Amino acid sequence: SNDPGEKVFHILVTTDLSPDAESAFATAAKEAQLRADKNCQVTLLSVVENPFAAVFDIDLGSDRESVWVESENEAKRLLGHLRDRYFDPITTQCVTTRQISSVADEIGRYARTHFIDMIIIASHGRTGISRNLFGSVAEQVVRHSRCPVLVVPVGPAA
Repeated sequence: SNDPGEKVFHILVTTDLSPDAESAFATAAKEAQLRADKNCQVTLLSVVENPFAAVFDIDLGSDRESVWVESENEAKRLLGHLRDRYFDPITTQCVTTRQISSVADEIGRYARTHFIDMIIIASHGRTGISRNLFGSVAEQVVRHSRCPVLVVPVGPAA
């Protein structure tokens, strides 16, 4: 049927699972609560980075798949904790996807193929050298997204 009341408002919250990136979750939970009457659902997405990107001289051979699976299981476990802490009782699923191209590409692909209405992402993730990297992930997601993106600032409130 075409009853607009049945349309789900689908929020995608994406994280690199660093403590800094957690700022996005409280904001996302608020956004979901504001839309509680709109049949809102949340997906928590973690793009699992290639566990072999940093491995040069070790040949893991057939163990590659099990290393990926271990990374995915760990990410799902952490996402589950975040779901329990921030999103109960909102309908929330935890999803991991493997990084095949760039993290921003994977987020964009997920959003397009799952008809996401809004993406929520922290402005920065891991500290140190990849802080700038995750900053640019948020930037790339904003640049290429077909839906609104809410970028949540990270760090102490000014």
